[in-house]
Amino acid sequence: DLSQCPSLPKLRSLNFWFEAATILEQLLKAAPNLESLEVCEITGDLSQCPSLPKLRSLNFWFEAATILEQLLKAAPNLESLEVYGIKGDLSQCLSLPKLGSLNVEFVDATTFEQLFNAAPKLEWVNVYEMNRPNSFSTDWLTAESDNSTSGSINGFDPNGRLTLKISKKKLLLFRFLKRGLLRLHLHQATINAEEDIVFSPIAAQWRSMDLPSNTSTHDDSIVETMPLTANQWTLIPTNSAGDQLIEVTCRLTRDNKETPYELQYDAQRHLYRIKTTKEATCQFHLQRRENSLLLEEQIKKPSTNHLSEIWNLFFHANTYQDFVESVRKLEIKEKEPLIQELMAHIKDLPNGIPFDAKETNFDTLKLVSVNGGACEHRAKLFCAMANALDIDCRLVFNKTHAFVEWRGSLEQPYQTCSLGGGGGVEIQLQEKTSFEEQIFNASEADKERRRKKLRGNPFIRQALQEPPTKTLGQEDPFSTQLYLSLDLTQDIKRFQNYLLKNDIEYLYIDSPETTREKWKQDLLIQDKQVAFCDGELPAYLKEGTQQKVLLINWDTFSPEEKAAYQSFYDTKPTLYGSPIPEHITVIGFLSKQEYKKTGADFRSRAPSIAQLDWPTEAVVQTTPTPSQSIEIPLYGDEDFESLIRQWSLTDQGIVLKPGLLASNIPSDETASQPIQLTLINPPKTEAFQRFYEDLIQRKKVYVNGAFESLPEHVTITCEHRTYPFEQLFKKQNLSWSVPRVFTAETPLFLLNPFTFHTFFTSLEVKPEQKEADFGRVTLGKGILEKHRHQHIVIRITQPIRDGQWAQLLENIADDQSIEFQMSPKVSLPQTFPRPSTQESVPTRQPISLLEAIIDKTNNQPTLLVANDTRQTVQQLQQVLNKGEACLRVITLNAALNASDVLLRSEFSENTEQGLRSMKILPSDLVTALRRGDCVIVHTDELLSPDLLGKFEPLLCEHPYLWINGQREPL
Repeated sequence: DLSQCPSLPKLRSLNFWFEAATILEQLLKAAPNLESLEVCEITGDLSQCPSLPKLRSLNFWFEAATILEQLLKAAPNLESLEVYGIKGDLSQCLSLPKLGSLNVEFVDATTFEQLFNAAPKLEWVNVYEMNRPNSFSTDWLTAESDNSTSGSINGFDPNGRLTLKISKKKLLLFRFLKRGLLRLHLHQATINAEEDIVFSPIAAQWRSMDLPSNTSTHDDSIVETMPLTANQWTLIPTNSAGDQLIEVTCRLTRDNKETPYELQYDAQRHLYRIKTTKEATCQFHLQRRENSLLLEEQIKKPSTNHLSEIWNLFFHANTYQDFVESVRKLEIKEKEPLIQELMAHIKDLPNGIPFDAKETNFDTLKLVSVNGGACEHRAKLFCAMANALDIDCRLVFNKTHAFVEWRGSLEQPYQTCSLGGGGGVEIQLQEKTSFEEQIFNASEADKERRRKKLRGNPFIRQALQEPPTKTLGQEDPFSTQLYLSLDLTQDIKRFQNYLLKNDIEYLYIDSPETTREKWKQDLLIQDKQVAFCDGELPAYLKEGTQQKVLLINWDTFSPEEKAAYQSFYDTKPTLYGSPIPEHITVIGFLSKQEYKKTGADFRSRAPSIAQLDWPTEAVVQTTPTPSQSIEIPLYGDEDFESLIRQWSLTDQGIVLKPGLLASNIPSDETASQPIQLTLINPPKTEAFQRFYEDLIQRKKVYVNGAFESLPEHVTITCEHRTYPFEQLFKKQNLSWSVPRVFTAETPLFLLNPFTFHTFFTSLEVKPEQKEADFGRVTLGKGILEKHRHQHIVIRITQPIRDGQWAQLLENIADDQSIEFQMSPKVSLPQTFPRPSTQESVPTRQPISLLEAIIDKTNNQPTLLVANDTRQTVQQLQQVLNKGEACLRVITLNAALNASDVLLRSEFSENTEQGLRSMKILPSDLVTALRRGDCVIVHTDELLSPDLLGKFEPLLCEHPYLWINGQREPL
């Protein structure tokens, strides 16, 4: 409750979300000078809302219309209103004399109309996702295309005063007729743009008119009813430039008596408007003219009647191939006028049932209810007919609409046009057997002959050609017969039918998800056990030796997935590690839209429909005898990305440096001489094998979304060698001992896979001299270099790889003294010299829990394992509180990053400069240990090895912290 809220005379803006309306009323009473208000999902009503004379802007979200009415009554000077998703009636909405900007989203058209009529001075309207009403009363706007090259679209209202903005995400300008037909013709230059579409007001040239008395109402006329406001012009929504108004009747709303009206007409824009002196209901009849859009688009009808012939052929052909052959027999020479008429005819298709089902011999067209998708099906219908005329056409999309692009010849640019179909019931092109080659029965001998002709068929032969050597992009790779003009689905289906007709077995992979599903199957054993068995894909790859085809729809693969599945195109093609046999032909499909989005390397391997014949063995490249040989040791490190690029942390931040391959290639005058690069002891992983095959075959490799190339004069080989552990031990001052207690002066360091990198590099925090500056993280020296002239002890707590052992020993200086300690469960490489340890491990006397905690002189850390860790922590707290010890309890969870154990980040914002800075500080654990507090580190979750490794130094005989490359004893 804010009934005691003090006065807020300087409050100008208020956002109020998810609260009671009574609290909002109390705030509004305390803020008489409020200018901007945003309200979202409040409960209650605002019947006691005070007057808001200075409120200029209101945002109203997801509320009842009654609350909006109460706010509008309290704000007579409102200038800007945004309404989102309200429900209810605004018929009692008072006048909004100063409202100039209106934004409505997710509201009914009736609600929008009530707001629109209450604001006579509206100058800007933004409509988004307006719901379609059952009956729309006032036609508040009409629009038609401007055929000029600017591609502008003109909007009109009865007084020529409105500017309308349509969101770029959705086209939401509706003109409602009885059957809900959207008649908005958009120019390509505007609709394809990413900018918002703005309708500028243009004054119409009205003149009075009378309807002819001898007109008669036809059966196919459009009858519509709409209300009229007294003494206000209202537009009659004509459907297109060819519609004719043939009858108008106006009756008073009060007693249903017929009343006179005034009718005006604008011949230039073909607009009707009507006005009565009293509130009335207008009923009007519109007569549609045949091919009315031909008048509107100013397209001249060709002299021949080829369109009717093509239309009839399309609906009476048994197959699509029959239709194509019949059209070509017509030998049409003037195709462009015919294409223009075809576009206009498809635009003019009505929303009702345009064709009787008896008119077609097969199910080519089917009338279905499509909301927002009819544009695509109209475009497919156009492409199906234009393709038969040998017109280069394609289906294109933006975020909200489907278009067609066509050109008369290869020298001409593509023309883009919209064929309508923005909503309602439209024609959908069905992808059924009518557009597929028929499958017929044949003898086994015929089937075998067809199998052998698989690679001889022109369609397949071009698919099996090697990728072109010229650079793709200089010429449109889709300007061949391999690309069919309908869509990718039609291409794949026609190809599948061809395979079926020739009795060729195939397997279709539609997406990575289906690939994984076909790879293995889950079998339920008994009740709870689940086992995996080979699925459809492994069986397909293993069984039989007859000719097979593997189809891949690359359109459904993301760029990352394309890169991951490029094993199809390796020298030895594999899928999930399984080789693809020679008798399996792989054909990939890629549409135009996805082709432009795909990387150049992938496109060079996979044109529109491509298959690559892989040799059974890797191709061995012959190169001249190298004049220079360079060895690059890898130590079996699986992180082989360092061959291509390396990340370095400097004072300026993270810097990308050339990798080991590039840094070992000379850039001087000898750069063109042959160079032999030998990778010593590479990792024995499948990932590196693919990496290496890319290097030797293409001399480029895909790393982190980019392809890196190598010079032609560089030859790369791999060599596996035995690590010379005995020689490394002999030349260095190394010794072995058992784990024992050392003095604080002897540095002790733990060696395991998680701390291995700290022996070569370390992250250091170096604060700046100025107090205002924050510390920086820099890359510092490792343990070996920092303690080069000091005797150190390295305790091996977990085993490391052979390559890591070799890398560690090679980096130890000859004069450096190191003593290794090995934990009992740690194993050494087989070729490693066996350490001889003579000492015995000293035994530690058991110590009780209370002794370990209360005895201040004992600095030994204690590790407790309890059934109920939380209860144990509470008992420890009680004991320690009695001893008046400084206590700090730190709870760990599995989600904690290992780096956060010792460091924490603190962010601060500089409001003057608008910057956000980060400061790195010691963690709560480090701060407590440095103060000498008694610390309880508690967890009841399974922690990662990396996180547990951070606590190993705290469990030594002489516990310490490893901070900034230094050993800090407790």
